[in-house]
Amino acid sequence: MKTHLIIVLSIFAFSSTTAQNNQKCTCCQKENRQFDFWLGEWEVFNQKGIKVGENRIVQIQDSCGIQENWTSAAQTGTSYNYYNPSDSSWHQIYLDNQGTILELQGHYQNGTMVLKSKPVQSKLGKYSYQNRISLTQNTDGTVRQARSRGHQAQVRRGARATLRLRCRQGAGGIGEPA
Repeated sequence: MKTHLIIVLSIFAFSSTTAQNNQKCTCCQKENRQFDFWLGEWEVFNQKGIKVGENRIVQIQDSCGIQENWTSAAQTGTSYNYYNPSDSSWHQIYLDNQGTILELQGHYQNGTMVLKSKPVQSKLGKYSYQNRISLTQNTDGTVRQARSRGHQAQVRRGARATLRLRCRQGAGGIGEPA
């Protein structure tokens, strides 16, 4: 009786493992891996080398999405990022404790992830602007993040207010600016 039970359990375990291995991996395409350079624990510095916050980037939902967890002295924020094969683009939804909500869409091109919002109307309705975030992996392992928001006319000319940040992998403590 024990022998039969062991054989049955062995067959069940083998068939279960084989079925799992034969299932199609939903998020295994190369496009789903384009943002993997951003994964990790990051210390974030401004252009003057002053630490302005920390960012923890993790894979979620069996690697189908990426969650950002931002913390600074006055702000916390979370974004959810995913590649959507139906429109062949990346999407980001960001929300923070100050009420900021960003919905961005974009592509990975020439080593940079570029995400943009649709045109947004200013609070007084006098102009529209577009939010733009780009993240680039540098050869030294750091990531350069540039955020810009400009009037539609300025965006066409290339002039915009920009915040540039440099992120480096945290080493369990505060390190030197990247």
